[in-house]
Amino acid sequence: GRLRLEAGATARAARHLERAGALAPSLVAPRLDCALAAALDGAIPVANAMLDELLEPRSPSPAAWLLAARLTLWSGDVERARLLRGKLGPLERHERAAYVLDAAAGDERTEALDYFVWLAESDGLAARRSAALRCVEAELAAARGDLPRAIEAIDAAAATKGFFDVAWFDRCPMLEPLRASPRFIALHRDVVATRRNVLELLDATREEP
Repeated sequence: GRLRLEAGATARAARHLERAGALAPSLVAPRLDCALAAALDGAIPVANAMLDELLEPRSPSPAAWLLAARLTLWSGDVERARLLRGKLGPLERHERAAYVLDAAAGDERTEALDYFVWLAESDGLAARRSAALRCVEAELAAARGDLPRAIEAIDAAAATKGFFDVAWFDRCPMLEPLRASPRFIALHRDVVATRRNVLELLDATREEP
């Protein structure tokens, strides 16, 4: 489901994610992916409602907090960013979400960008995780109006082996100022080509009706 979501096949992705959630209701990942799909479709309030259920102190999910933080950046919701930052507590608790929430709340320091670069370049980090961190870096840079750095971060993500997140390329609102850039268009073309190969492999696998 996640692979199909990134490849832009949202309808089929939803089917897989809903099935995963039905088979194992305690799993967080399918719920996060469903929230992300809603956000990419422009339904950020729906996504926020899904995420709020995962932000309880009893069962903290760093991935849920990070996605919730990113969505405050996407929507420009300063009030929600401040609210979530207050609930999050000290920086050491959920550093990734904290840095993004601080940025979304108007913090103009550049530490967040450097932090995500450091994470993405950490030794032993899986390629997909590194690319995902570069995507957050690109969003933060775009939010600051630093479009050259945003493009550099997107370039680094696209250069990661196996990156094919066309859904993010096409639908993330933070990338809107970049879409006319020749470099962005070229990167998009490369990612689409990788996506095509992934979909062919997925389509070759047997799926239950």
